[in-house]
Amino acid sequence: MSLPVRSARERRLWFGAGGLLAAIYASLYSVRPLANWLRDHGLLRVSIGALFLVVAAVVLRWCLARSPGRREIAVLALFGVLYLGVLWPIRMPEERFHLLEYGLLAGLVYAALLERRRPGAGMRWSALPGLLAVLVSGLAGWIDEGIQYLLPNRYYDRVDVWLNVLAAVMAVGALAALAEARRADRAAAG
Repeated sequence: MSLPVRSARERRLWFGAGGLLAAIYASLYSVRPLANWLRDHGLLRVSIGALFLVVAAVVLRWCLARSPGRREIAVLALFGVLYLGVLWPIRMPEERFHLLEYGLLAGLVYAALLERRRPGAGMRWSALPGLLAVLVSGLAGWIDEGIQYLLPNRYYDRVDVWLNVLAAVMAVGALAALAEARRADRAAAG
């Protein structure tokens, strides 16, 4: 028995999360040969770096299109530094990709859970949607690693499981902090 969605936006968010997860799982076998080919041709670091720059540009454009206040800009800068601090010590470029995959998944799940809440039922952020988004994304990441255990060209890595959870925590934390900063900026503006 499934719960009915409450809006077209919620449906799109769940569909996006499911599609992303299906794409992650479907690519588990083929991504290793691609990463090896890119590494052999000296393109892996450049490709992953370019992908992160594109994502950063999209996030920045999205934030700027919303006419952010000073608190939102501060939160965006803080999380930008936090992401760089997490990315920097990760030696293998393909391991950095976990932050994108499971951060995006957690963001979609979190947005869908927030959309599910009834209007007027205390729209301030509560911990439950965030915790559920991290739990769902972390479980999906653990299953990802379990599938890799079964594949001949992949292996189970406990560190990757925790990297997936960290990606989810950072994404949900960033989204929640941005929403709170936006509310505070609006309240301060009157």
